[in-house]
Amino acid sequence: LVTRLLARRGKDGSWGGQVNQTAFGILALRAAGSASGVGRSAGWLRDIQNRDGGWGFAAGSASDADTTGAVLQGLAASGNRAGIRRGISYLRGVQQPGGGFPLAGGVVNAQSTAYAIQGLIAAGAAPSSVRKGGRSPLDYLAAVQAGDGHYRYSASSDQTPVWVTGQALLAVNGAAFPLSPVARTVAALPKAKPGSAPAPSGGASGKKVAKPGQKGDVPATSSAPAAQSPAPAALSPASAQGGDGGGGGVPSWLIGIAAAALAVVAIWAGWVLYRRRLPADPAS
Repeated sequence: LVTRLLARRGKDGSWGGQVNQTAFGILALRAAGSASGVGRSAGWLRDIQNRDGGWGFAAGSASDADTTGAVLQGLAASGNRAGIRRGISYLRGVQQPGGGFPLAGGVVNAQSTAYAIQGLIAAGAAPSSVRKGGRSPLDYLAAVQAGDGHYRYSASSDQTPVWVTGQALLAVNGAAFPLSPVARTVAALPKAKPGSAPAPSGGASGKKVAKPGQKGDVPATSSAPAAQSPAPAALSPASAQGGDGGGGGVPSWLIGIAAAALAVVAIWAGWVLYRRRLPADPAS
């Protein structure tokens, strides 16, 4: 899937010339453990940054908080922070007195605010310190949370509550993309039957492995408890600096494929649904 994702990218480093898709393309690659070509894609995003410091849905379009929040996450994941400070300044400038952020030309809403919060977190700016009228974006989300725990789209609209809540929860929990993959549990190998060839174990055949909680070694074919494999190490910003040079190794093919698949779905779903999330607000 990583190969297919890269095959769909243009020579300029973008995915279809779309800003959101390119930002999430970078996030998909990093979530899959790959740094292949992220420098070129990040360079394209920096090249089309608007004069006000933000980004719009497509190159040359007016800046908005949603896209700027997504791009800040993509640039931070690329390891090259050029352009990030101007993006933070743009978000500070378009924040509304209640602490929230509007969709371009629309009302202040929970989803745009969540995108902005995630972008600020990825950029290294504390959302609680970005305030307008004495209120932060986190204060705004708290204000639109309903009694049963879900988040309303805005003060006057409760559309798509599951979608809105899912996005808001990431922001209020301080989670920016890409998310770290979870660790896998490796199943214990069965005992070898008498007279049969020894089953291969974690290393080369004939080697011994340590039993958890004990000193010394035990035979690799013993019934030692299953070991918890460590979580894949997070990719450091320095590892992405190489940009277009080479492909990063996938820490686990299964986790990588799953993460890339989810991210590709997110890219296309975001592209399609972004424009659909523009109904006239009941209060307007």
